[in-house]
Amino acid sequence: MPRDVASRAISQQINAGLGVGPLHNSAYLDFRDAIERLGKDTIKERYSNLFQMYEEAIGEDPYTTPMRIAPTCHFTMGGLWTDFNEMTSIQGLFAAGEASWTYHGANRLGANSLLSASVDGWFTLPFSVPNYLGPLLGTERMADNDPVVIEAVNRAQARIDKLMSINGNHGPEYFHRKLGDILYFSCGVARNKKDLASGIEKIRELRKDFWSNLRITGEPHEMNQVLEYANRVADYIELGELMCVDALDRDESCGAHFRDDHLSDEGEAERDDDNWCFVSAWEPGGPNKYIRHAEPLYFRSDPAADKELQVMKLHLEIWRQAGPTAEGHFESIDVDDAVPQMSILELLDHVNEGLIEAGKEPFAFASDCREGICGTCGLNVNGRPHGPEKNKPSCHQRLVSYSDGDTLKIEPLRSAAYPVIKDMIVDRSALDRVMQQGGYVSVNAGTAPDADTPAHEPPNRRTGAGSRSLHRLWCLRRSLPQRCCTPCSLVPSWFTSPSCRWARKSEESVHARWWTKLKPTSDPAPSTANVLTFVRQASP
Repeated sequence: MPRDVASRAISQQINAGLGVGPLHNSAYLDFRDAIERLGKDTIKERYSNLFQMYEEAIGEDPYTTPMRIAPTCHFTMGGLWTDFNEMTSIQGLFAAGEASWTYHGANRLGANSLLSASVDGWFTLPFSVPNYLGPLLGTERMADNDPVVIEAVNRAQARIDKLMSINGNHGPEYFHRKLGDILYFSCGVARNKKDLASGIEKIRELRKDFWSNLRITGEPHEMNQVLEYANRVADYIELGELMCVDALDRDESCGAHFRDDHLSDEGEAERDDDNWCFVSAWEPGGPNKYIRHAEPLYFRSDPAADKELQVMKLHLEIWRQAGPTAEGHFESIDVDDAVPQMSILELLDHVNEGLIEAGKEPFAFASDCREGICGTCGLNVNGRPHGPEKNKPSCHQRLVSYSDGDTLKIEPLRSAAYPVIKDMIVDRSALDRVMQQGGYVSVNAGTAPDADTPAHEPPNRRTGAGSRSLHRLWCLRRSLPQRCCTPCSLVPSWFTSPSCRWARKSEESVHARWWTKLKPTSDPAPSTANVLTFVRQASP
């Protein structure tokens, strides 16, 4: 199930008063079925760090007691407009990371916070800021007594004085939590006109309470984190009100803006492009007033976009296998209403919905994140790992690459090291042990060498029983293509199924290429069985 759908369902039940736990603010996530199907060891290998953190925080064992979970807000979508150098419309003012508008689109993906922080902070700003400042070298700095400087300093000092002089009863954390509770209920993952209007009034009451009942300890002319926090909470209150105003104003559902009062008959978000195909840029218009500036959105039509609007008929051959020792087979499924923009996994979701409605057993397949991060969704589609497009996992492979009437043969990425658990789910514990023993870098970033790449040949001065196995592990790692963490893309061709993309090279050349890295050992060239045994025993 997509996480936005799950988050909305959980949030709606909590807001309806059906939450569980001491504060009735969560839902249960029960792993018992997964443990029974996959085994406790497999679940532990995948989620041990998460389970450990949960047990330390809550004091309950998630292996035996259902976890208490709830959707939470941890990132602001949208932000200040910037150009391609991350500079705003104010010369010299740059906005990056969460403060920038750049990456989000209609719906924020799970890794966008990391993307924006890394790309902006690592690749963009280190170049764009010096490029802006470079031509200013040698120019005269603005004088401290310039009227513009004096006005800015006085404005900041007046704000500090106002905050420090309130001397109320509550610290900034109290108001921050109150604001979070209001926004969570009124402007969360599912919204409606009544709750948004109520949220706006509650935030305005909270603002009055903040400016009359705030208490800041410490002094203003010292390092005062409470003062800094209060200053930020004052801004958060303004931003929170504007978020509710914007959500109430936008009378449609679109992307992450999901309005309960704008749904189709099937319960899906109902957009209104005829009236709302624009970006809203807001200007303060006085107390409790805002002025909306509409910036129209234009979409250019092209053949690829036209193709996305069509409905496709596909013939599917999907691998069905009841268990590790059962004999598998391909099951034929005809789909008459596939959408080209569907991913391979969404196509399987669609097939499973039909099977469940017909009272039949759905296909089992892995899909931990659906955001191109975890790699566990790796499938073999028409003999190509993941699908037809290079460097994309199955969850990002779209049907737009296929044509109406095509046949898709979908099966797991199989080998002796990755036995099938059920249907298209394979046991990846061998790969997990290799990763735990030696680690790997999934993607090369820039021109710098990988952080764990030895600058020279691996050291062979170590002695003892473990020296040769460590050396072999280094050799295996350096021979593997650095892609995502799916079985196919981390092992040589003779280690995976014959249809793997790396099998285009002959076994002899791959053996030779791999074996040249095993020097200075003098063992005979490894066979496939030897390599599989080594990988299985890589971790003690």
